Order: sequence, then C-alpha cells, then structure tokens
Amino acid sequence: MLLSIVVLGPLIARVPVAALAGVIIYTALNMMDRWTHDLVRSLGANGIDRSEILLNLAVVLGVTLSMLFVNLMAAFAVGIAAAIFLLLVKLSGSPVRRILDGTVRASLKIRSPEERAQLRPLGRQIRIFELEGAIFFGTADSLHQDVEKLPDEVRYIILDFRRVTEIDASGAKALETICHTAARRGTQVLLSHLRADEGHGRYLRILRIAAVVDAERWFPDLDRALEWTEDRLLERDRFEDASELFPRDMALFDGLDEGEMATLAALLQRQALTHGDVVFREGDPGDRVYLIARGSVSIKLQLTDESRARRLATFVPGVFFGEMAMLEGGRRSADAFAKGEHVVLYSLGADDLARIVQEHPQLGMKLFRNLGRELAARLRITSGALRALE
Repeated sequence: MLLSIVVLGPLIARVPVAALAGVIIYTALNMMDRWTHDLVRSLGANGIDRSEILLNLAVVLGVTLSMLFVNLMAAFAVGIAAAIFLLLVKLSGSPVRRILDGTVRASLKIRSPEERAQLRPLGRQIRIFELEGAIFFGTADSLHQDVEKLPDEVRYIILDFRRVTEIDASGAKALETICHTAARRGTQVLLSHLRADEGHGRYLRILRIAAVVDAERWFPDLDRALEWTEDRLLERDRFEDASELFPRDMALFDGLDEGEMATLAALLQRQALTHGDVVFREGDPGDRVYLIARGSVSIKLQLTDESRARRLATFVPGVFFGEMAMLEGGRRSADAFAKGEHVVLYSLGADDLARIVQEHPQLGMKLFRNLGRELAARLRITSGALRALE
C-alpha cells in the first residue's frame, strides 16, 4: 500500500475526491463484520466479561473513525497502537495464578499417621506460587510484591512453572532478585516443572539462576518439590537411613495385643531389598499386602514411551501398600521399586488374611478397621490434591 501511494500517487490524485470518499466509507462499513456483530450481541449475555468485549469494540470504532475522518494510514496506525497497548496491559498483569500452602496441597508421599499429624500444622510454612503466562519485567514486579507480603512463618516458597509460556532476560533477573529477597528473610526458593537441560530450565541456567537456586532445589514436577520440603520440615532427609521398624509399630497393626501380634508374626514374610529392586510389576498377581519396615518404595506407571514412567506415590516406613489388588483379587496396576540402599519389607498373603478372618474374627475385624482408616486418610489427601488442581 505504501509503495502504491509513492509510485502511483499522481494517478490516484486524478480520482475524484467524492469517489475516494465513497471507497473509504464502504471499506469502513465492511469493517463491521460478522465478528463485530457477534461482539455487540454478546453484550447482553450473562456470565461474560463485558470489559473485554467493550475494549475490542472500542478498537473497531477507533479504527473506523480514523479511516473516515483522517485517512487509511492513520487507521492502520491507530489499530496497531491499540493492539500493542492491549497486549502490554494483558502481559503486565500478575503472573501468579494462585497461592496455596502445604495444608491444601501435599505431596504424594504416603506417610505414617504420626508423620501426617506432625505435617498438618507445619504445612503453613510452605507456599506454592502457581505461575502462568510470561515472566518479564512487567509481571515479575507483581510476583516480587507477593513474596514480600508473605508472613514470617513461611520457610519454603515453591515457584511452579508448569503454566509459564515465556521467560526473557528481564524476567530471569527479576527471579534472581526475588530469590535474594527470600534468602534475606530466611526463606528457601524451590523451582518446580523445570529441568536444567530443557526449555525454560536451560535458559535460566544459561542466565546463572543456578547461582542463587542450587541444583538440589530444581524439580521436574511439583510433587517432588513438595516431598523435599515436607521431609525437611520433618527433619527426615533420608528415610532409608532410619532404623528398622518392628511390625507392632506399623499402622496396620495398631491396637493389637501381644497374642494377636504373635499370630500375625508367624504369617509375615520378611524381605530385604536394595535400591532399584523390583517389588512387583504391572500385571503381576495381587496376592500380598506389603508393609515397609525400612527404606521406601516408589510406585510408578509406565508411559507409552517405555523409557519414561510417572511416579504415582512413594511409601515410607510404617505404611502398607499393594492392598487394593489383594482385596479385589486382581492384578497389579503399576510397578513398585525399592528406594534406598537398605529396604526391608514384610508381607501378608491373601490366603493368610482370609484364614485369619475365619479363625480369628476379632483380629480380622481390627485389621480391616485399620485398613479402612488408613485408606480414608489417603483418600482425603488425594481429594486435597485434586481440589488444588482446579
């Protein structure tokens, strides 16, 4: 268009002004297209953001009036300026989707009832910042202010990058400033959904964010970041180094007397494993329930890509796992691996449990009561995690 004005200017000058005016009016009216009509009609609908619609209509009106009363080039300038302004306004909002604490969103590590009771009040010392959109100088300042407003009790801040679409150099610098601010108040910053060798993580590593947030506090997902903070709140850095628990100290056997424990002890099978050993595989018969006396066990689900797996849960000493397949009489739905150099498991077979229920009904009732209580507690944890995903 600019080239035609420069090269064909003398020819365009010969066109009567009235004809040019008609062309401009026709073009301006055609700008009121179906999309614009739909916008006008949607103003009367319920449950919509009218401010967004009015802004779009204002741009259409401004471009149209500029074309009618000035010229076509001025209309283009108005449209481009309005688009840039609206883009900057949208991008300059807060990048924080919401802020959660550790009482609302817990990790998938299945802990003993005692540890869950300890974590319940300690969860307020964790804050999860769900970030979204672009992180740059226009948005990072709002994030910085949110960090400064946190109460003094907060010890851990998790910045979740799962919904972040873009990070530039100014955003990386602002994150560095936020980390320094948190450090001055005695708070540690963790980064989740970041890998040092991929995407945003690689870019931040190039910009030396690792100098203020060491590699130990970079996590591929939010669950692992939460697990790390919970372990430190409980001062349990390495569960696999803890001493071996006796069966009577486990949640499944709560409330049993000495005689009942002696009956069970004769049926329990002890198993010693090392790190990475397979407890069971997906598709194996679900004929036993396992109890962890030392170390921990990770439950993983193989993805379509056989080289990758998603962790579903981690179980620590004092808890049991594998009970669902045993109760249903079905097959295992995931893989289980030992985690730790010294892992000790006890297991109880489905046939032995059925014999206990038949020969010792009171003992069987206590076992199923403890089983139901523990499953209910895990369901509450899962419900909290699902609620946090909304």
